[in-house]
Amino acid sequence: MLTGSVEYTKLNPMQNKTKEERQAIAAKSHAARRANKEARDKKRKDAEDRLHFLKNEIENLERIKDSMIRLRQVDDLSSRLTGKTLLCESSIVDAARQWVPLIGIYFLIKERKIIYIGQSNNILTRITTHSNSKNFDSYSYIPCDESILDKLESLYIHVYQPELNGFLTEGRKHAPIQLHELLGIAESVDTIRNTINRIKTGE
Repeated sequence: MLTGSVEYTKLNPMQNKTKEERQAIAAKSHAARRANKEARDKKRKDAEDRLHFLKNEIENLERIKDSMIRLRQVDDLSSRLTGKTLLCESSIVDAARQWVPLIGIYFLIKERKIIYIGQSNNILTRITTHSNSKNFDSYSYIPCDESILDKLESLYIHVYQPELNGFLTEGRKHAPIQLHELLGIAESVDTIRNTINRIKTGE
């Protein structure tokens, strides 16, 4: 009977463990299995990502090859028709500029005279729209923060009185903010600044 008991203990090593020890062993085993699974999953994901990357690279190289073939075929025709050779795609892309909408005040000019002043969050698009209805030969613009568009446009309109900005009553030019309102805002700003300065200096 003693021999059989020893053999049973060898076959079942958990027999002589306490409940806490068995729980600790089970938790360690579970953690090891989870870590192994995570490692296998990561290895599989890395392989899939690598395969996806290689497929994209192959597709991109095939596209470049096709475009180069077309470029060689058409380049001679371009030389004969336009006197210019065609640029490859990489040359065009390398010379590209990031598209950033221009925010600010713009001026439509004719014969070196400002004929219209406006504001826009996308100046070039706005000027293109004006080209369908206003007769001007050049333009200029001043970038500025969106928060001061109304004030800056109004100030320029009141100073230069452009003919296409129209009139309000009493011969005043149309502007987002009238001159007397701008003066009131300026006085308020000056008052606030003076108050802040007095506080800083302890007066």
